[in-house]
Amino acid sequence: MSENKIQVFLSRPNPFTQHQSFFIKEFTKLLKQSGFECVTLQAAEYSPYEVVTSLREMIQRSYGIIVLAFGQTFINEGVRKKDAEINPDFFASKEIHLKNKWITSVYCHIEGILALTFGLPMLTIPQENITKEGILKQGEYSITAPEFELNTKDEILHYLHSDEFQKSLQEWKTMVEQKYKFVKDGEHTY
Repeated sequence: MSENKIQVFLSRPNPFTQHQSFFIKEFTKLLKQSGFECVTLQAAEYSPYEVVTSLREMIQRSYGIIVLAFGQTFINEGVRKKDAEINPDFFASKEIHLKNKWITSVYCHIEGILALTFGLPMLTIPQENITKEGILKQGEYSITAPEFELNTKDEILHYLHSDEFQKSLQEWKTMVEQKYKFVKDGEHTY
């Protein structure tokens, strides 16, 4: 990593389409132009222990996290909590019908939760029709960008340069820069 770049962790499923790969390339280029360097755990055959150990070290050395939630599993039609019983002792025990929904990689949730344990500013970028569960539920712990589509390269570029996306990105960047400055200023006082 370059000395003058702020390291951030990019959590994302492994791309399996050209448009996903293009989105990652253009987005990381945009971040580099703003003084950020992305790190991510590359796909490989790791044991669960090796994955968690590597992730923990990479995330701990970062000043922010981006959860780029590409869809990985598509549900034409399905049911969440099938045959759920309404009971006050059960949390959210309601059957939910799903249609044309994406589910992102479980690693986006794992990496996001790890980042929260280190107090990292989080930006979530959800693909259109992604299920909003786990780390993708909107809350005060994360800045959530508008949903994006992966239909064409032009749409991807338009999204990345849109006012709505740039507003979310700028809010997150400011938080990351503040964290970086706080940590670096603290290093100089000892």
